[in-house]
Amino acid sequence: MSSTRYADEETEGTMLHTKAIVEKQILYWNKTLIMNSQNSKIGVNWPAGLEESQNPDKTVEMHDTKYVPNCYPVEKIDEYWVPKLSEALAKRGKPEY
Repeated sequence: MSSTRYADEETEGTMLHTKAIVEKQILYWNKTLIMNSQNSKIGVNWPAGLEESQNPDKTVEMHDTKYVPNCYPVEKIDEYWVPKLSEALAKRGKPEY
């Protein structure tokens, strides 16, 4: 029996690439990313739309420091799912507590 279940992308939402981190893992995020960004719990996104051939040193600059990206955007989420979610939330309106 397979433990794989494929979601229906038209009717089901999925969560991609989440990490749980605790406070002590982010206290020294800058030093941690510089020393070993590939194994860091802090995500550094590869810039959307930027091909590896356009970025030969494979680094991303943030706060005047270069880091190696350790996660890559899934453009379908930003271009397809986020607008659907925003529309659904707008239709729902504000919850009344």
